[in-house]
Amino acid sequence: MFKKYLLLILGLLVFETLYAQNALLKGVLIDEEHNTIITKATVSLRGTSYVAEVNANGYFEIKELPYGSYTLLIEANAFIDYNKDVVINKAVVDLGNLALQHANPQETTQDIPVVTLTESDLKDNGSQNVASSLSASRDAFLSAITFSFSVARFQARGYDNDNVPTYMNGAPMQDLTSGRTQFFTWTGLNDVMRGRENTYGLAAGTYAFGGVGGSFFIDSRASHQRKQFQVSFAKGNRSYDNRLMATYGSGLLKGGWSVAATFSRRWADEGYVKGTFYDGTSYFLSVEKIINNKHFLSLTGFGAPVTNGRTSPAVQEMLDLAGTNYYNANWGYQNGKVRNVSVAQNHLPTAILSWEWKPTPTSNLMTAISTVNGKSKVSAFDWFNATDPRADFYRKLPSFIEDSATAAQVAQLLRDNEAERQIKWDELYHTNYNSIATIYNVDGIAGNN
Repeated sequence: MFKKYLLLILGLLVFETLYAQNALLKGVLIDEEHNTIITKATVSLRGTSYVAEVNANGYFEIKELPYGSYTLLIEANAFIDYNKDVVINKAVVDLGNLALQHANPQETTQDIPVVTLTESDLKDNGSQNVASSLSASRDAFLSAITFSFSVARFQARGYDNDNVPTYMNGAPMQDLTSGRTQFFTWTGLNDVMRGRENTYGLAAGTYAFGGVGGSFFIDSRASHQRKQFQVSFAKGNRSYDNRLMATYGSGLLKGGWSVAATFSRRWADEGYVKGTFYDGTSYFLSVEKIINNKHFLSLTGFGAPVTNGRTSPAVQEMLDLAGTNYYNANWGYQNGKVRNVSVAQNHLPTAILSWEWKPTPTSNLMTAISTVNGKSKVSAFDWFNATDPRADFYRKLPSFIEDSATAAQVAQLLRDNEAERQIKWDELYHTNYNSIATIYNVDGIAGNN
């Protein structure tokens, strides 16, 4: 009888010991490059049936795990598979922050190629297509047509820009009048506009249903910016010669706060095309509060005041006479200084207040309200009872002149004298000063001249 009781007691002790050796394994997933949380991943233990879900804060846990040695496997899209050997020898094993590396840092959704959006992306042409930098993706077709063919006004599937809606933090970015995206609104803000998602054609995206041409969603919220402080200066020979940029990202701070800010300055007395100039500034500030794992509140404001001289289209005859493919008929000298007739001025300050609610791990609702205010204008020539004052007007070209000798003289003059190929401002003003017109029979009264 004593032996039976002894065996029973030993059995209960062994059972209690085995039961007590079930532990909790937990951790948080972090993007190593941007110091932001990762919410979409699969966490498992190799060779077992243990699988954990990752919540909105990047947190995961595996409960009732027997003591022993395991290999932790973490799989996430666009990240290298993470493997880690863990030993379960206590009730709670906290792995802390687990940093995942991008599979290809050059082609992630948060790190697209740096391409500055300029006003040249928004000509006064109704058939403007999607801005190239927003289409830069791993899709070979989209990359080719936007970078290589955008200057030729190529349209993907023949659709205009108004058929490709653009959203930022949940708010639509289309102009209410034309329905087109005004990309110059955030020109120069490369460092904080990297996070984006795009769809091609009638496909549902994560945050919105696209148009017939596709859709773009830009995520500029502070918590989705990488932790950084960088200052850069670039010098080139494009639309502007100099660019100074400073960017700060706090990452995720205590209390669930995040802050991101950037400022850039671009300028050129003259771009690579004669007669053009560039004077641009850009600013951005975003503050976000992660209330809990279900509610995220963000306020973002930005603007890009830019003034720049524009180029003009030209016929091949004038390009040949000027000896350059960068001939610009929009400028001339006035009192010894370069003056451009076509000057664009743009400044549309924008503010977006967004709230994201995640009622369940597999669903979320984003609500946003935005305001845009400012001006966008372009100057141009106008004339009445006079010829086009620009030098490339077709009636002024040698090809229009019937007398071959005169045509040859005009051609030689245009080749040798740059002033003859540009606007003669002083002559234009002189003509207007000396212009006198008589209007006869005003208001229908005979002799009222």
